[in-house]
Amino acid sequence: MSVSEPTQPGTVLGPPPPAPRIASRTEQQASTLRLARSLRWVHKWVGALLALIMVTLSVTGIFVAFKNEVEYLQPAGRSGSAGNIAAAIPPARVAEIILALQLPEAPTLKQINRIELRPSKRMYKVRLEPASAWSSPREIQVDAMTGGILNDGVRGDQLWMDLHSLAVFGVTAKIVTMTISGLALLWLGLSGLYLFFYPRWFRARLRRHARE
Repeated sequence: MSVSEPTQPGTVLGPPPPAPRIASRTEQQASTLRLARSLRWVHKWVGALLALIMVTLSVTGIFVAFKNEVEYLQPAGRSGSAGNIAAAIPPARVAEIILALQLPEAPTLKQINRIELRPSKRMYKVRLEPASAWSSPREIQVDAMTGGILNDGVRGDQLWMDLHSLAVFGVTAKIVTMTISGLALLWLGLSGLYLFFYPRWFRARLRRHARE
């Protein structure tokens, strides 16, 4: 019978324990939790800042949606005198009529933004330039047959549309803000899907490995 040699101190007998694999899983889980926390933090604050823009878009969008029902948003269209539309006065004559009114909003032709004919109503819509980015443009309706003034009001919908698109802050601000908002919404959607589905997938994966 042979006598086995004494075991030296520090010598490990048998196969090594699966500690490295468990440690690896634990480290991976901790890394995933850190990533999820970071994403939640960014997701929360980007959503909070974007909510301010979304509230603005929602409120202004409501006003724009009712522009045909509210006189302030769009003056009601009046009908001109009966007659053949072929006999309507020309746009140049309409511009002369507007200038003859000596309005502070239209001292020259430069302030006349557009002249639109509504054949079914035998009426011209004349849109003047707004006095500033934060004011509503004036609309004057002219009888296409006689040149008489049918209606005179403001186009509040234009101001609300400019607020809706943030154009009141300038073209550059409008493009930059709307572009960033669109990308932020896309990121919120994708990160939200990740935060919802990935933890569930990761826990299911851990359960599968635990059963193996």
